[in-house]
Amino acid sequence: MYTVVGCCYVENQGAQLIMNYSQLFSLVIIFIGYIGAILEHKTHLKKSIAMGLAATVLWFCLPFWLKLDHYELVLLYEDRFFEFSELFFFIFVAMSYVIALEEFGFFKFIQAALSRYHLSTRKLFWIVTSLAFFLSPLLDNLTTALLMGQLLLSFARSHRNLIQLGFIGIVIAANAGGVFSPFGDITSLMIWQEGHIQFLEFFPLFIPSLVTYLIPAFALSRAIHDLPLTERQAESIWDHWPAISIFMTFMGTILFTLIAEHAVGFPPVFGMLAGLMMLAILERTVLPQKHVHTDIFKRMGQIDFDTILFFYGLTLAVEALQLLNILELMARFLYQTFPEMLMCYTPAWQLNLGHIFIGLLSAIIDNIPMMAAVLKMNLNCSLGSWQLLTLTTGVGGSLLSLGSAAGIGLMGLAPKEYNFQKHLKWTPIILIGYFGGVASHFILNAKSFL
Repeated sequence: MYTVVGCCYVENQGAQLIMNYSQLFSLVIIFIGYIGAILEHKTHLKKSIAMGLAATVLWFCLPFWLKLDHYELVLLYEDRFFEFSELFFFIFVAMSYVIALEEFGFFKFIQAALSRYHLSTRKLFWIVTSLAFFLSPLLDNLTTALLMGQLLLSFARSHRNLIQLGFIGIVIAANAGGVFSPFGDITSLMIWQEGHIQFLEFFPLFIPSLVTYLIPAFALSRAIHDLPLTERQAESIWDHWPAISIFMTFMGTILFTLIAEHAVGFPPVFGMLAGLMMLAILERTVLPQKHVHTDIFKRMGQIDFDTILFFYGLTLAVEALQLLNILELMARFLYQTFPEMLMCYTPAWQLNLGHIFIGLLSAIIDNIPMMAAVLKMNLNCSLGSWQLLTLTTGVGGSLLSLGSAAGIGLMGLAPKEYNFQKHLKWTPIILIGYFGGVASHFILNAKSFL
């Protein structure tokens, strides 16, 4: 709240004063929405309802604050709703595949295959989080988190301590892994498409992102009760060929989505929906009928719509902040005023400090519009500085469960074991990892700042 007041304290009075009041009111409404989402397990009011109501209030006020006519308002809303609908179907298809893999026993097959290694809860934690870290650059952090979360549940659903700490580790690993690839996170893709970082220039971020994952992961692993897991008898791969064929179709869907987006220009939802149709055909024509438990339409009832509709409220609420120039004002404050308050007057270091603060802010406000606001400022950054921005906005969302798509998605898989409060207990450790990654980037990639 103080950020906005500080940023807005300029210009003449009159209309600017009205905008100040509207901005402050908007922040209060979004704050109430976040509190409602955070207290979901106590109030038993779904997080999507709290954030959706906050977004509704803000959008009802927008035409009065911005003097929009009917046509302008409809265009704005339709544009945002189209953006949400793309996200909705992307998550819908990813969740459909995860549910189908569970129904066809894919995760039980993986569990049986790994049982011969005599796993303990701590070893499983490292396996799952490491897979999340290395899969995220190839898939994306949300899809990776859903897959690894379901895998962990299939192994140790009765081990609540492992589920809670494992989900936190998966969020950290998936977000960190998405940093050193333009395909791992939307913010990485945005910087790549703007031409600020070339494809191969993402790879120097591997060690810094690994540091942001390993520091909190080591602390989390020490807090896990190290118990042996129940072993399952190894099973033939041919007994699970339906599940494996679904998994390969899922990987093919991700690959086709990447090709369709970057080679042709289709939005990601195009490839994902094509993959959903392939799943339906596979279930009804190729796989034995005895394996078909349901179909894609009946499966809708198992999808976590609370998570999806939370994204709807969040998308609209953050867009309202952007329309009211709050995000741009915050960005300018963090890049100019705040560094000067810390006695930093060197332009290069003001930019670097701004990148670090933007990453911290992305734990509260979605990193995509924050990145868009920063890119609109046309900053004169070195390669190392752009890489720093990619790192901080990619991993900053790990600080809170509501700070990234991966965290929000996992809250829907096991709401009793993993929620905002349980993640918040580990925020200080995650913050150490965040600054550890930043420090390692400054040390290892110092030449790129020149």
